[in-house]
Amino acid sequence: MAIGALVLNGLARTKFPAEKPRGHHILCNPRRKRGGKGCGKSFTLLNASGLAHLTINAASLWTFLRAIAGGQTTIRACREVLNNACSNRTANRIRSRFTKAQSAIRSLLLKIRMPPAVTSSNPLVQTVQHLKDAFPDHPCPVIAFQLHFQTRFL
Repeated sequence: MAIGALVLNGLARTKFPAEKPRGHHILCNPRRKRGGKGCGKSFTLLNASGLAHLTINAASLWTFLRAIAGGQTTIRACREVLNNACSNRTANRIRSRFTKAQSAIRSLLLKIRMPPAVTSSNPLVQTVQHLKDAFPDHPCPVIAFQLHFQTRFL
């Protein structure tokens, strides 16, 4: 193995053991004995279906956002759409994170597609519609967003 090479150091998993791994833990080889330049730091590479610092995946987040944009309350969307996969407090935090990230998301979406005609004054509904229009052929626009822009969604 080369000194300073990146080493696969295990799988990044969720709290739910039945789900697939979310990504890989990577380690920069720290062996300096033979003049290597590895830093010894580690980092995580997430799959496009994973979301940093969240227990739900991108497809669940998209379903949750569509339900809220469709008129459901945050708590009802958590109970019905996510099947109580998270607590009410977590559902509110996810919505809050999305609300705070909307300007960054829409700024990136503007690079590939103009926003659709306004059908609602609610910014959340507008952002969900913009995501749908920007990635019409993908079943989950959140995954498509992360793949296209190579950045995390939230």
